[in-house]
Amino acid sequence: MTLESLYRVLLPPVTPIETGSTEEWQGIEKTIGIALPSDYKQYINIFGTGCIGSFLWLFNPFSRNKHLNLLRQIDIKIDALRILKEKWGDKQCPYPLYPEPEGLLPWGTTDNGDVLFWLTIGHPDEWLVVINEARAPIYEEYQESMTNFLSKILSGELVSEVFPNDFPGEDKTFVSLSGG
Repeated sequence: MTLESLYRVLLPPVTPIETGSTEEWQGIEKTIGIALPSDYKQYINIFGTGCIGSFLWLFNPFSRNKHLNLLRQIDIKIDALRILKEKWGDKQCPYPLYPEPEGLLPWGTTDNGDVLFWLTIGHPDEWLVVINEARAPIYEEYQESMTNFLSKILSGELVSEVFPNDFPGEDKTFVSLSGG
């Protein structure tokens, strides 16, 4: 599957906001210290900053909104898990955390506070999706790329036990949100 499969269930905005050029993406990857999946970069360049189904938010490295900015959220989300792991061990998080090899790297969040991660094993275009339920040591792992996961969760082909039963429901829209 490709980004086109996502278009069947989620229409991009006519004018996306907070997108990046090739040079800007290279700078982001240099700052993070790792290449990012090509479908993620394409998604951000086509959709920009916004919300899916009034529930799911993808972190965007170009967002001026600190709660949606990938660079800011990597440290926040990873540090929170790192503190839990230091106190409670792998019971709270059975995965390594980026920048550890094969560690979790966050790419999105929900209105409930669930966090979506990549499991950084292999080439970035092969990274799998892991969801961590908010305030619980519950993880779901999907053998899907980010855009395949989004396409399948929005179409109902995949069902997450972490997400509410009414997501995605009828609201399969993308709403742009300006940073700030």
